[in-house]
Amino acid sequence: METIVKIIVVSPIFIATCCSLSIETNENVLITLYTKNSNPKQMNDKNIYTVDTSKHTIFIIPGWRSYTNETWLMNLTRNYFEKGDFNVFIVDWTNYSFSYNYLKSYNKVGDVGKVVANSILMMTGSSETFLNNVHLIGHSLGAHVCGFVGQEVYKVAFYKLARITGLDPAKPGYETPMKIGFRYRLTEYSAQFVDVIHTNGGVLGFAGSMGTADFYPNGGGPTQPGCAVMDEVCSHRMAYYFFMESILSNNFVAKKCASWDLFSQGKCNKSQKAVMGESVSLTTRGKFFLKTNPQPPFAIII
Repeated sequence: METIVKIIVVSPIFIATCCSLSIETNENVLITLYTKNSNPKQMNDKNIYTVDTSKHTIFIIPGWRSYTNETWLMNLTRNYFEKGDFNVFIVDWTNYSFSYNYLKSYNKVGDVGKVVANSILMMTGSSETFLNNVHLIGHSLGAHVCGFVGQEVYKVAFYKLARITGLDPAKPGYETPMKIGFRYRLTEYSAQFVDVIHTNGGVLGFAGSMGTADFYPNGGGPTQPGCAVMDEVCSHRMAYYFFMESILSNNFVAKKCASWDLFSQGKCNKSQKAVMGESVSLTTRGKFFLKTNPQPPFAIII
């Protein structure tokens, strides 16, 4: 099914009406809007134009085999509402992602990214003011969906989304058996600012640097404090628990360093500091390391 809409391209130099754009809809991808003072609303090609685009807007995209009503998603949304007044969209792609066949979900990442990108573009017709207020958050395979969203928005608007946060972006198919190209995954070029939290690097999570700023709590894994040595899923999930806490806390203080070994040896004690999570400075660049507690509150106050 297709809907024809007009896209208005806004730039600092000119405002022009571009060609009509064909927006594909996909019944396997559902986007629900949560706001502080109203009931959840499932988006469609009619009510998406009614979204209050003056608010800071968050899109949350879960990963492989994740339901959209999981506790962490609800708690993350609740923390944003405790912090302020936001549009929070949760992307439900479980018809693709909740499969034991990882390859099936992997092959739908680009399709889901296009649907989310089209939804963003339909809200304001590529307004740079709005795009500067959009923050995508993706866990695992959802982080790479975010990368596709960023690419698709840029192809139409010629302007990047403000921020993407990758929560332990998936490794299988992206870093192994070979590291695939920038066009097919989350990278530092996917948005104006891309921050990544690595918690199960080398197993389920992407170990290498891939963002504008990369954070490696406890060395980035493969095992996080509080998780059993062989419980990779636990360590993989810690990325969203850290980020959830960071929405209401500025205590995840990391230090810039070349490696976890050097950090552990105290050789980066005088290095640049940066806050990991929601309140990270958008001028942060490079690799950062920190230690966390094995249970909440995870942040260690230093």
